[in-house]
Amino acid sequence: MIITLLCGGAVLAALLGLLVYTLWVEPRRLLVLRQELALPPGFAFDRPVRLLHVSDLHLTGRELDKSRRLRRIGRLEVDLAVITGDFIETNAGIDAVRRALRHLKPPHGVYAVFGNHDYYVYGLRDLFFPRRSGPASAQSERLAAVLESLGVNVLRNAHRAVPVAGGRLVLIGLDDYYSDRHDLDAAFAGAPEDGFRILLSHSPDIVELLGERRVQLVLAGHTHGGQVRLPVLGTPVTRSGLSAEHVSGLSQHAGTPVHVTRGVGSGLWTPMRFRCLPEVSILYLCPAPAGPARD
Repeated sequence: MIITLLCGGAVLAALLGLLVYTLWVEPRRLLVLRQELALPPGFAFDRPVRLLHVSDLHLTGRELDKSRRLRRIGRLEVDLAVITGDFIETNAGIDAVRRALRHLKPPHGVYAVFGNHDYYVYGLRDLFFPRRSGPASAQSERLAAVLESLGVNVLRNAHRAVPVAGGRLVLIGLDDYYSDRHDLDAAFAGAPEDGFRILLSHSPDIVELLGERRVQLVLAGHTHGGQVRLPVLGTPVTRSGLSAEHVSGLSQHAGTPVHVTRGVGSGLWTPMRFRCLPEVSILYLCPAPAGPARD
């Protein structure tokens, strides 16, 4: 009897410890990952270009610890930063965006696209019946105004050429694919062909629609890397139609490099993380060949 009680108590303690870890410990960490990406032939810069990729902040206005972690990224030495959507989780998160990003001032600017949470405040029902389209609330325009006041260039089906390190990046920003606001034709219209073209999209699923449109790199978020990575079973939920190897990290899709970050935050109704730490990434665009990054 005593042994049974002890075993039951140990199992209960282990389950409670796992619950605490997945809800309060792992979600409050933030990795800064560094990875080199070899430039294809025909593209060259005077030196490696340091590109910071951030996504999925999911700010609510209440998480001061997350704001402090985000302020850290303002001290990272990078050339430019891109943010691939889901800045907010609730309308109150808009003011938190101002606090969290005001120190992010890389010399060649910050560029962003919107995600589905930047248009809708999701409720518990949306876990089971997620919305893909519908009228936008005023939150997206208020968020855009706050970002622009911080000097963030919001690209909604538009592009921007950025001279850097003796070369040129062409950033092509799509509005949110998940809520059917993307317009590939508008985003690519007039985009220079002679720069290193980077497609910014909240959802990585956009790679299935590129067709003959040529880019050298795709940056996306949305999946959170699955958030929960179970031993053997992998990631049960990714919110993506792509296979598992394309929903986290750097992979190739039809010969095009695709980088999907696990993101900084998580949803209000799905706050857990397990074996899938929050992250921001610095990508070094380097002449080929490139080896492992070194701090």
